[in-house]
Amino acid sequence: YINDEEPWKLKKNNIEKMNNILHIALEQIAKISILLSPIIPIATEKVLEALNIKTGLRNLSFLDGKSIISDKIKIKKLDILFKKIT
Repeated sequence: YINDEEPWKLKKNNIEKMNNILHIALEQIAKISILLSPIIPIATEKVLEALNIKTGLRNLSFLDGKSIISDKIKIKKLDILFKKIT
């Protein structure tokens, strides 16, 4: 989705659309992280913390169409989730 929409090209001429694309992508990342949390809990916890997702929203309530991420979000720095296997 990100690759197809190319939000980096919209920064100068359509910032609203750029923000919408990025918001949708972050929402999906949050939902995927919640779904993967039983399998890779440490990594998904880091992602959800970086996205400032409150503990009360880290459940399957989004399946009813609820949003997880607010309209305005500040993302914290996120370190590498997995070390490269050599």
